[in-house]
Amino acid sequence: MAIDKNAFNPEDIEAYKDAVAKLGALTAMINYYRNILGNRQQLSNFPDAVITAL
Repeated sequence: MAIDKNAFNPEDIEAYKDAVAKLGALTAMINYYRNILGNRQQLSNFPDAVITAL
């Protein structure tokens, strides 16, 4: 749930729903963030890298 309810318009929400509904998409999305969080030590070698999450 977004803290700012106005951050995403209804079209954005529908686009996310459509993307997540595809076979394997949710697993891929979760693995993407799991990989980022699991590799913070390696990412510390790049001090200018900005890591953001939805």
